[in-house]
Order: sequence, then C-alpha cells, then structure tokens
Amino acid sequence: MTAEAHLKSDDKPGTGASLTLVNQLRGIRKAAPLTALSLVNTGNLYDANTLLAERQKELYWESWRRQDLIRFGVYLQPWALKVKDDPKYLLFPIPATQIVANPNLKQNPGY
Repeated sequence: MTAEAHLKSDDKPGTGASLTLVNQLRGIRKAAPLTALSLVNTGNLYDANTLLAERQKELYWESWRRQDLIRFGVYLQPWALKVKDDPKYLLFPIPATQIVANPNLKQNPGY
C-alpha cells in the first residue's frame, strides 16, 4: 500500500521509494529485483513490471484481486477468457432483507 501511495503521489514510474519497497519484498522472497515499476499497464494486465502484478503475487491467498482491479481501473476490461463487464458489477447488490429492514437504503443501480 505504501508503494502504491508513493507511485500515485510524487514517485516517477520506475524510480524512488516505491521501487525500493517492492524490491525489498522481492529480496526477502529471493526474487530478482525489478529495474522499473509502474502502477498498471492497461494494455497488458500481465505486465510483470507493474505494482498490480506485484500485488497479485504477494496477496495471492488474501482475496484482494477484485478490489485491486477496481481500484486500478481495469476491472471492467476484458482479459483472458473474461469479456468486458457492465459497470453495475463494480458494486454488489444490497440484500433484500437489508433493504426491507432499513427503508433509507436504495438498491445499487442495475440490480
């Protein structure tokens, strides 16, 4: 998260604190250090020199991938066998029992 904050604020892609932080983690894992780092490659979600790809490796069992793809702005894009999605899938539907229990709630668009 810190590396992402650095990349989004003042870090130039591929240099600075974000690259240092990622390479420290890669060093602990005995992986080769990266020479460049960018936030996301929207044309190639499998680009290994992006923070999105690094988070995929580090947080494999943590179930953060969907949220990362949404936050990085690439969740609705097609990849592998997934077709382009409807923007309604950025939010989950609110369960009907919760809407009945709280009349102030409104169902998310598209559901």
